[in-house]
Amino acid sequence: MSLKGFASYKLIKVNKKNRCEMCELYGIIYTTEAAEATERKIMDKEKKMKNLRNLRKRFITLVEMMIVMFLIAMITGVIAYNYTGSLEEGKAFKTTAGMNKIRDVLGLYYATNPDEMTNVSAEWKRILAGSQMVKNAKELEKDGWGGDYQVDMNNDGDIIIISERYKAYMQKKGKGSLFKDEKQ
Repeated sequence: MSLKGFASYKLIKVNKKNRCEMCELYGIIYTTEAAEATERKIMDKEKKMKNLRNLRKRFITLVEMMIVMFLIAMITGVIAYNYTGSLEEGKAFKTTAGMNKIRDVLGLYYATNPDEMTNVSAEWKRILAGSQMVKNAKELEKDGWGGDYQVDMNNDGDIIIISERYKAYMQKKGKGSLFKDEKQ
């Protein structure tokens, strides 16, 4: 027979022989002191069990927190790795767009002024600054990485624009690049 049900009741009434009425219902003969001692023992066991449950809950919570922290670190690492690649792709895209814009501006200028095609490498920044197609010539003079373009004209009259950082990026990136078919 379990004393747990008994321990949860307080002594209701003690009769003449110093016995508890609840004890008599169960057929147990306890005096009030014995009943109080038994109740204290049961209460102590319940406190120990509660502390043990709390300790287990704290342990599980600590493990869960460590798992969550590990997952956050993994996700952050993957995002940082992908973000770095996206930054490089963005710089390459900006460089390609800048090259195309410079080529268009210089092509239009030399189409209207063919007699000034003698020194393209020295005059291209001045032409960009004077063009109405360009809002910010200083920004367009730099590639995505902040380096200067090298602008020249070949023997056929084609404008050649080179960015050293873009060229290095294309060699590093190789076949997996979005810009693999672009001219430099």
